[in-house]
Amino acid sequence: MKNTFRKLLSSSMVLVALTMSAQSAFASDGYGDTQNEAVLIKKYGSASQTISDSNDVDWYKYDNRTGEGISILLESPMNKNYDFDVIYISANGRVKNTYSPTDSGQGGADVLGLQLGLGDQVYIKVYGHSPSDFGTASPYKLTIN
Repeated sequence: MKNTFRKLLSSSMVLVALTMSAQSAFASDGYGDTQNEAVLIKKYGSASQTISDSNDVDWYKYDNRTGEGISILLESPMNKNYDFDVIYISANGRVKNTYSPTDSGQGGADVLGLQLGLGDQVYIKVYGHSPSDFGTASPYKLTIN
């Protein structure tokens, strides 16, 4: 009986230690924080993250392997307003253009359509519209179609 209690106690302590050190699924700091650390996103793919503080940004990268155009959709949570900027880089490595879509406000969906060439890349930077637009309980959804 005493041995069983010790095993149960030590197993419980290990479980508590692992739980306390686990990172939240919505913790956004450390997730695509710079253009060099951009998270790859594919066509017909999506990502759901949070902006954890007023200085946090999330970067994504799309590599065009089809030569087809895309639409980028950012859905802000109901009580927040998140925006995105796009850097369009042509297949030769030169910045072709930068874009900032029209802001749709709190809980809105910002959309941008782009015609891309084969081998072109797009970097997408997601951030809070104002210093109060952040929160670990308010995930956005970014989709590429």
